Amino acid sequence: MALSEWKYQTSATSKTLFARKATPRKVSALTLLTASTSFLVLFLPVRTTYRVAISLMLVLIASGAVGQQRDASAVAALQSTIAALGGQAAVSQITDSVATGTTILAGNGPSRAFTWKTLGAEFRYETTIGGDFLVFVSGHGTPANAKNGAVTALPIHVSLAAPAYHNPALLLSAEVNDRTYTLIAMGNGTLPNGQPAVHVQTISNAFPEISTVTQQDWYLDPNTQIPLRVEYCSPATDSPTDCLFSAIDYSAYQNTSGVLVPQVMALSVNGAAFSTSTITGTAFNVGLSPSDFSLIVGGGN
Repeated sequence: MALSEWKYQTSATSKTLFARKATPRKVSALTLLTASTSFLVLFLPVRTTYRVAISLMLVLIASGAVGQQRDASAVAALQSTIAALGGQAAVSQITDSVATGTTILAGNGPSRAFTWKTLGAEFRYETTIGGDFLVFVSGHGTPANAKNGAVTALPIHVSLAAPAYHNPALLLSAEVNDRTYTLIAMGNGTLPNGQPAVHVQTISNAFPEISTVTQQDWYLDPNTQIPLRVEYCSPATDSPTDCLFSAIDYSAYQNTSGVLVPQVMALSVNGAAFSTSTITGTAFNVGLSPSDFSLIVGGGN
């Protein structure tokens, strides 16, 4: 089962993972991961959202994150996916990446230009909204965002929830080769459109106390092995256990320097269409500097 089904099943009983509270809660600055690198930081006004309360202990027990788990079939499925996306040899040659494109919110609002950069596990997500220039960086462990040069520090769980979803080959290769990751074969799954898929779950054990923000549910095409969809938690900036259920549907893969990259990523939040991001250009190994991935509070980059 996936996060979208709102609960985990164990052989003995059903454990509730997400439980909606009846009282709406205001989140002052919500970071939504938008399709693709998946992240466009939206500086939203104070908005009302339903609090999704997550019991971390149930997550750890039910998902197998207590004690490392690496199912052989899950490893094999993800290795086949990496091969289908270009192969480990091609992926391992990539040190950095730059993706450019546009995002349109559901309802056909104005498009927003973005530039998404990665260097290993580090990221820098830039977007222009109207006259505002927004940046979100991983910060080498000290994440931050900036609006028109004004920098605000962010808690670590926000960056942990925002890996480079726009390049699944790089992301899945890193997770398969990281022995701190739990990899679970969840069996056959079905996408919302009824399409069958192979379901694999990944969870980082590097930060077990906030593992909910690193859990990813991948749905792979059973014929081509390429990723069709990923589901994950989009946490509030003030709490790693206040999650919005988010999902990215991938399409229009294109070969870039020997690696398949999805050109279209449709983001949904709590089951409703949120945005569509379209990549118009991708470049690998451009020589990015580590300093590009930090922001100085009180300054800007």
